[in-house]
This record gives sequence, structure tokens and C-alpha cells, in this order.
Amino acid sequence: MRLSEKQRNEPPVKLTRAEKREIQAIIRKYKGDGKAHSAQASIPYQAMYPDGICRVTANTFSKCIEFADISYQLAQADTKTAIFENLCDLYNYLDASIHVQFSFVNRKTDPKQYAKSFEIKAQGDDFDDIRAEYSGILQDQLVRGNNGLTKRKFLTFTIEADNLKMARARLTRIETDLLGYFKTMGAVAHVLDAKERLEVLHGVLHPDAEPFQFEWKWLAPSGLSTKDFIAPSSFRFGNSRMFGLGGKYGAVSFLNILSPELSDEMLADFLNTENGIVVNLHVQAIDQSEAIKTVKRKITDLDAMKIQEQKRAVRSGYDMDILPSDLATYGQDAKELLKTLQSRNERMFQITFLVMNTADTRQKLENDVFWAAGVAQKYNCSLVRLDYQQEQGLMSSLPLGANHIKIERSLTTSSVAVFVPFVTQELFMGGDAMYYGVNAKTGNMIMLDRKRARCPNGLKLGTPGSGKSMSCKSEIVSVFLCTPDDVYICDPEAEYYPLVKRLHGQVVKLSPTSKSYVNPLDINLNYSEDENPLALKSDFVLSFCELVMGGKNGLEAIEKTVIDRAVQVIYRPYLADPRPENMPILSDLHQALLDQHIPEADRVAQALDLYVNGSLNVFNHRTNVNIENRIVAFDIKELGKQLKKLGMLIVQDQIWGRVTQNRSQGKATWYFCDEFHLLLREEQTAAFSCEIWKRFRKWGGIPTGATQNVKDLLSSPEIENILENSDFICLLNQASGDRRILAERLNISPQQLRYDERFKKWRYDDLPILPQEWQYIIPAEKKGPFAVLRSLMERPDVTGLVCATDAGREGELIFRFVYQMAGCKKPFKRLWISSMEDAAIREGFAHLKPGADYDDLYQSALCRAQADWLVGINATRLFSILYHKTLTVGRVQTPTLNMLVDREAKISNFKKEKYHVVHIAAGGMEAASDRFMNPDDADATKTACAGAQAVCVSVKREKKTEQPPRLYDLTTLQREANRLFGFTAKQTLDYAQQLYEKKLLTYPRTDSQYLTDDMQPTAESIVSGLWPLLSFAAGLDIAPQFGRVLNSKKVSDHHAIIPTMEFVQKGFDGLTEGEKKLLSLVCCKLLCAVAAPHVYEAVTATFTCAGNEFTAKGKTILTPGWKEIERRFKASFKTDADEDAPELARELPEITEGQTFDPVEASITEHFTTPPKPYTEDICCERGIRNHP
Repeated sequence: MRLSEKQRNEPPVKLTRAEKREIQAIIRKYKGDGKAHSAQASIPYQAMYPDGICRVTANTFSKCIEFADISYQLAQADTKTAIFENLCDLYNYLDASIHVQFSFVNRKTDPKQYAKSFEIKAQGDDFDDIRAEYSGILQDQLVRGNNGLTKRKFLTFTIEADNLKMARARLTRIETDLLGYFKTMGAVAHVLDAKERLEVLHGVLHPDAEPFQFEWKWLAPSGLSTKDFIAPSSFRFGNSRMFGLGGKYGAVSFLNILSPELSDEMLADFLNTENGIVVNLHVQAIDQSEAIKTVKRKITDLDAMKIQEQKRAVRSGYDMDILPSDLATYGQDAKELLKTLQSRNERMFQITFLVMNTADTRQKLENDVFWAAGVAQKYNCSLVRLDYQQEQGLMSSLPLGANHIKIERSLTTSSVAVFVPFVTQELFMGGDAMYYGVNAKTGNMIMLDRKRARCPNGLKLGTPGSGKSMSCKSEIVSVFLCTPDDVYICDPEAEYYPLVKRLHGQVVKLSPTSKSYVNPLDINLNYSEDENPLALKSDFVLSFCELVMGGKNGLEAIEKTVIDRAVQVIYRPYLADPRPENMPILSDLHQALLDQHIPEADRVAQALDLYVNGSLNVFNHRTNVNIENRIVAFDIKELGKQLKKLGMLIVQDQIWGRVTQNRSQGKATWYFCDEFHLLLREEQTAAFSCEIWKRFRKWGGIPTGATQNVKDLLSSPEIENILENSDFICLLNQASGDRRILAERLNISPQQLRYDERFKKWRYDDLPILPQEWQYIIPAEKKGPFAVLRSLMERPDVTGLVCATDAGREGELIFRFVYQMAGCKKPFKRLWISSMEDAAIREGFAHLKPGADYDDLYQSALCRAQADWLVGINATRLFSILYHKTLTVGRVQTPTLNMLVDREAKISNFKKEKYHVVHIAAGGMEAASDRFMNPDDADATKTACAGAQAVCVSVKREKKTEQPPRLYDLTTLQREANRLFGFTAKQTLDYAQQLYEKKLLTYPRTDSQYLTDDMQPTAESIVSGLWPLLSFAAGLDIAPQFGRVLNSKKVSDHHAIIPTMEFVQKGFDGLTEGEKKLLSLVCCKLLCAVAAPHVYEAVTATFTCAGNEFTAKGKTILTPGWKEIERRFKASFKTDADEDAPELARELPEITEGQTFDPVEASITEHFTTPPKPYTEDICCERGIRNHP
């Protein structure tokens, strides 16, 4: 080891006795017992030189570059492409003499030490308790995020050379070129010196976050080498599948690339872990000519194999063109590869992809390896443990540039570049950085020091209620607690008063009636960096007068001249003798304009008169408020609409004056301006505000503008200057139109517009997930049709649209989504039909309805869809997290499941009980007793009644009428189709939809069981046409009664389900068996609904025999009515659906009260209680438990 010239010339440093003891203790720790250390010998390098060059072997040397992350995964598609192409250029730069190793080290750090980096120091004032509480909040956020995990990225490049001098020269040239490639990609990179490289190696070999301690001057007196300072206490390689690393366990695996296509997100997914992991990608270029020769040899070998297979086929009598599929595929792939190498900017590389996991226990290690294997499986690759090669795997995972694992995969340039080493840029500054939230991609805290930015000016944009004021208040608190800076607030809505008062700040209330005055003409001698401060002040007065004049075209040139002339006049006394009483006020400006005696000056003076002598003279006074507090809010809410813009402009000027004063004291000034867009509406005012905005940065000011009127802001001609001078832009929830404008203006990618990326992980702390604004994406398979629709909507000759989706809730929602996603603003009308018949369609187009008539229907569908999403995503994640397994929860699914579980529990817990019934019979009469649970009681009753006399004590006759059923809605149709034919709800809906599309059935997705009043003629025609089509209706003679099925008030979206006239004309021809059954069921229901009521007489007779009571029931049918149609229908389909129904009472003989029957025959029947029936689709539909599409 040689010392550099600089180190040799440095004077010796005198150490204190305590420092010497500390150094000796460190040296003793690493020196141990003085014997040979196998751990040190295992680390595969020979020497580390101070400039960062490492001699790996006698003639192999390496250097290491550390590079920062960039926002690749959140970038626009063209930006991603540019980064990818630059990465390909980097790989193509490498020749066969350069070996490259990308290392990605995720290492845990000590949380206590890490938390100290943003601990807020006490300042001995009244707010130290708040500082302590705020520090605690930040530390809690640290625990929830991944900031306890440092993620570093390195590129180590290795070459061969005869000696160090030759190696240093070539490594320097390669280093310069590689740094250039990183700069092109936008990644900050620097070369590591030896101490930094040793620290990295120490971190990999000490995953328990042990601090690294090393100085070059310790080596000579101690006799130690650099390896002694980085080696762990021990290596253990006795196990074939894992190794010991100090007190930790580790395992190295390699990625077996099986997938024909690779994803640029694979590497990012490996690194997206909350545990320590080290990923290495060894890349070795193959000489281009050698690669082409190798591929050509392979093609020749494949052709020879092809000839052999053809010969074998001919001998066997097969067609010689039939080859094994693998041989044909490999031959084609090889030719494509050769073409790629010869005609495109592609080269061949050998890569080895290694993953090293470390953990405290074996079980934890196995879990981590299993997780990593799952990531590989996600991309159709496999992660294979390096059996009996764990030592070589560990040493290959050290960023030294040496690969000891000879498991390699050949890939072309673009395939290697798919392993993009970038994910997203972290915003985590040290020092005086303040907390701004959580990185949506990584879950890490955003700690930012705006004062260290190129331009600290900022904007906060969002809709009302999106949190702009809250964001400003949070930043104000951070500035107040963490820095000694001043804070000034322009508060148009009096929102900041409670906060400012709590921080013991000052609130200056400006209103036409207040006694607090601010002079708009105040100036100090530091007002401008020019020698003459009036140049900038004149701009302010021009802006002030422009607002006063209120013209649409701003000030005319002559008006600007007379105003500037007046400014020069009124400030002469003050500049000559800068005393407060010499400061001009508005009345001085007014008089100076009048003194010029020209029309333009008079016109300006007349406009100023209202603010000088009129009712709005609040600004015609000298300043009487003493602004000395650290935090000051200007409350201008009560200035009213007329004075608000003036007030904002004057406040801005006052704060500029304070910025200039603070600059001389070396103090920063923060300025928060709400409703910032108001200052950019008028041309002169916008120009002055923009000039101030640019000057703030140079003078130590940090302005922040907040607004909800993004369109007004972006329409200002000065917005380009504002955006160019604002490095900090906080975008809160945006209206959909504003989001598109901002995305285009600020180059925001679609990925960044999506929901918070941290929600990809299921965490309890993130619940509930409540989107501020719902976002929708178009599935890949729907993008083509959507593009066609959007292009049609955008055509200039298209002046309006017709919504012809399904006439229902879901159809309405689909149309509105497409309409909104296309950004269409053209008027639309609604086609509303319940049948696909030609006549119905023509009728619908002839009577199109206004689209606005269906806004409520759209809102109900939207509400239902959002409720499903909110309940589903939040409840599913909650219960899955609590019970450590995936448990899906749904708005409809879970209550239904609860009913099923409760019913199943009742069935499981049911205990069958036996009971007996005694029957008596005599003279054609049969009657039954109540239940007997005790068989002895039943036997005693039977014995007593046998041969005895029975007396009829009462006969009850009642005429009853069963009205015809209502027509089908979807629910009742699904229920009865399930009960009669065993169709599931989905089968029924599918059959109904098919019949609807064939124009044989009306719209099935309906919740009405009635027809509209105007449909009577249609219904009469359909019913009269059904008789010859339905075999079960032959010979029936009914007089249809349509009044019962007509009720327009009970039809919301669609009328009940009935057959169409198309069916009457075509019949059942060409229908499947299921369609025939369902259509027959609907026809039967229509006939039943218009048929006569079913009328019968119900008879209940009560008997006594031997002191016991018996009952007989019967019925006499008076008018069969609709029941006859239903009976015939069931008989025609031989349905046994009613076999479980209670047996119908038979007709009783003529019985009168007091009539006796003897002798009586008695018998006993044995029965068992039955459990509740399991829920079927029939029962669930009856209870309305279904997710109605």
C-alpha cells in the first residue's frame, strides 16, 4: 500500500489520550488473538488502494461507481424508452475485456440512529413540547415506512492489466465514460474511494447494521489489513444450502431465466422488500465476431440434425417436411438471433443473476427466500438455491467485480437492459429537511429542504376541500418548529387565524372599517438590488393603478408614463431624508397626477379618487402596524370583492419589503399566498407578481402560491415564468379536466396519475382507502374499440350522440364512463326500449329522450359501483390482515354468506324428534289428531277411540279466491326457473338475454311485474297469438282480463318480462331446450296473469271421539281459473318441483254438525321432525338475495 503525495505531506495529527485508547480498542477488536483468520482469507481480493482501485487477483483490477435512483417506473413512455436506449448504449460500450457487476444492496440501519437525522432540536421556548410530539410522529411514520432500510446501487467494472499503473489509466478512462452514460440517463453518480468501498463491503458482511470504523493511518501501527476491518466474526459454510455470517444466516440463489419475454419491473420487485437483500447482476460481453461464429455453428448443427430427422422420416415412410417442433423452433430462433446480431445494434452477453438473503433465524431466512422465489415465479422464472456453492455465491455478491459462479445465460443487449436498475427517486434530505408526506411508490418518508433546491418557489394546486390550506398549515408549522425563519401569510378567507394565534403570531386584519393600516407606497432603501429602488416600486404602483382602473386592456402607454412621472415626484422627499413622516401616501400620488394637467393623468387621478377621498380609502394612510413577529398573517377577508385583489397586491409588496430587510440579516422569509391566481389575471399585475416571484429566490424568499382555480392559473400569460421558477409543485386532488391539463403541462405519466402506489401493499395503517376522486382505466382489450368511439365523438360533423346501451342502470353507467373518459362535451339523447323488435327500435328512435332525464339512474348505478368497491377493498384487506389469510368480503357476498352459515348451523345442530299422529275413519270421513310426542299417549288415544263413536262438533265452510299471479320480473323468473327446471340464476339470465337478442323476449333486467297502460293492445295481440303455439293451452277457454297487469305507476325503467310479437310469428323454431323451457314459462305466466281467479270452498270439520279432538280438511273447486293453466303447464313438462309441497286437501263428503260416525277405526302413523331446508337459489331469489346485474 502506498500513501498519496497529499497524505505524505500532511503534518501528523496530535491525538488525545482518550482518542488513542479508542483507536487501540478498535485495533485489538479486529486483531483478535493474532492467529490466521479464515474469514479474512475468504474475502476474495488482494489489496485495496486509497483511490478506490481494488486488486482482485494478481492481474485483475476493479473500481466501483455508486449511482442514485431516478423515477423510471413513474416516467412517461417516451422517457422510459430514452432511459432504456441509453442503458443499451452503456452495455454496448462494454467490450469483452470489461466485466461489469451491478449490485443492489438493501441494508437495515439502526432505527434510533436513523431517527436522530430528523429529530427536531429543542429551542427553549414555549413550543418544545410540540417539537417533541412532532418528532414522535415522524418516528412513528419512520416505523411504518421503509426508511429504516437504506437502498444503494453500485456498478463495479473490472479489467485485466499487467500492473497497477496500466490498470489505473484504463480504469480512469472507463470511469469517465460510464459517468457520462449515467449523466445522460439523469442519474447522479460518483466513484467510490477505498474507504467508501470498504464501508460498502462491511455493510454487506455485517447485515446487523454494525457501524463501520476505519482510518488509513491505523493500518501501519496495528499490522492489520483492510480485510480485518470489514470481515465478520466468522463464516460458516458447512450447510450445503445456507451459510453463517457472524450471528446471521444467509443463502444465495441464482435466477433461472425461463420466460421468453422479460419485464422491466422484475428487478424492482426483488428490491421492493422490507427485509435486507443483496441482488447482483454480473454481465460479461462476448466478442461480436465470436458471438456470430457461435450462432452460425449452432445453426449448422441444427441444420445437420434437421437432415438426419428428414432421412429418418423417409426411411420410416413419413413426410420429410414433418420435423420435431423443438427442432423447428430452435432453428427459427437461431436464425432470428443471427439476423439481430448482424443487422441491429445488438451484442451478446453472458449474465449471472444472484440474490442473497440474510436473516436472524433459519425460519426467517426460509421465508425470505420463499418470498424472493415468488417474485421470480411471477415473471415465469425460477429462483434456484446454489447447493454446495454458498461460499462462491457470497463472494460473488460482494461488489468487487468478480463472478465465481459459472452459471450463465446468454442474452442480447436489449434483453440484458430489461433489468433496468432504476425504480423511483427518493426525496429524503438530511439537515434541516422537513416532512412532506410519503413516497407513493416506496412507502418512504419525503423529507425535503426547499432552501437547498435550485429554485425553492412553490405551488399548491387542488380542488376545494382537497387539503391545500391543510398542506400550507402543515408546512408553516414545520418551518416554525424547525427553523428560525420568518413566515408571512396572505389569508383571503381568514383560515389561518387559529394557527397563527396558537403559535403566538400576529394577525393583521385589513378591512374598510379596521384601524389597522398598511401604506401601499411603503419603501425601504434595500427595496431593489439596483442603486435606484424606484424602478421596482414603480412597477408595483403601475400594477396597483391597473387594478384601480379596471380596464380590460390594461394601462395605455401614456398612462404608464404619467404614473411613473408621479412616482418619481412623490418619493423625492423620502429619498432625500428617509424619515417615516416623509413616506408618501396615495393622496400624494393623487395630487402628483392632478398637478400634471393632462387628460391621461386626470383619468388615472379620477380612478384613484375612490381610494383617496371615497369610501374605499382604507389604503390612504401611513402604516401603523408594527410587523416584528416571526409569523404574521394578513387577514383580508373583509376587504370585499372590490378591494381583495388590491389587498393581495399590497400584502405581497409589504412582504417583499420584509424579504429585503431579512436578507441583510441572513434570514430566510417564507410567504404563503392563497388564491394566488387572482394576482395573475391582469397583465401588469401578473408581470409584477412574476418579477417578484423571480426575485424572491435571489433575496432569500421562499414563496408558495395556493389555488383551486387551476384553469385560471394556467391561462395566465405569465404562468410559464412562474412554473420555470418553481421547483416545488404540490398537486393535490384535481378535477378530471385540470388533471389532464396538468399532466400535459408538467409531463406527468399515467402511472403517477393512478391511485396511491403504496396501496399495492396491504397495510392496516392505510385503511380505510377512500379515493378523493375516482379514477378509471381502460382495459387493454378495450382500448381499440374505445379509440374508435372517441375518434367518432371528436369528428366535427358529429354534433350529438345517442346513448343506445342497455336500457337499464348498468347500461347507463357504461355509456357515462365512456362519454367521460373520452372527454366528450357534446349533447346526447337516450334510446330507451324494452324489446329488440324492429318496430320497438323504430319507435324508440322516433321518441328519443333527453339524456339528463337519466342522471338519477346514472347516479344510482355509480353509487352502487362505488359502494361495492369501498366495502370490498377495505373490508377484504381488513379481515385478511387481521386473520393472516385472504378473506374476501363483499357488500352482497358477505351478508349472503352469513345467512348460509346461520342456516347450515341450524341444520347441523338440529336434533330429529319422533312424533305420532292418531287417525280415525268412519263412513268416508277421515280425521287426524294433533302431534303426540309420547308414543304411550298415542297408543292410549288409539285404544280409546277404536270402536267408539265420533261426533262432528263444528263445520266451517269458507269461499276463497286466489288472484292470478303477477308477471315476471327477473327475480321471480330466476326463482321459478330454479324451482321448476333447476336452472341457476345465471343460466336463467343467460337464456333470457339470448331470447332478448333474438327478439323473442322483452328486456329481462327489470324489477317491475306490470305493463304500462298503453300496452293493452300489444298484450291482447300477444295473448291471442299464444294459444296455437302452446300445447298445454289447447282446449282452454278463458276470457282475458288485462286490467290486473296494467299499471304505469309501477313501471320504473322497464315493464315486466313477456314474449314479443316476433315470437308469436316465429314460434319455438331453432331454440335450444333450455330456451324453450324458459320461454314457455314466461308464456304460461302471461296467460295465468290475465286468466280468471281460482275460486274454491275450504271446509274444516272438527270431531270428538273418546274425549279427544280430531280435524279433517277439504276443498271444493268452484272455478279452476288460472290454476288449470299452471297445472297443465307443469304436467306438460313433467316437473316434480312440487313434490315437497304439502298435499292438497281432498274433497270431503257432506257433513253436518251433530252428525255421528260409528264404529270408528283408529290407527297411528309415525313421523319425524325435519330440519330447515338448505338455501337454494330458489329460496335466495325469493328473499331477494342476489347480485342483480
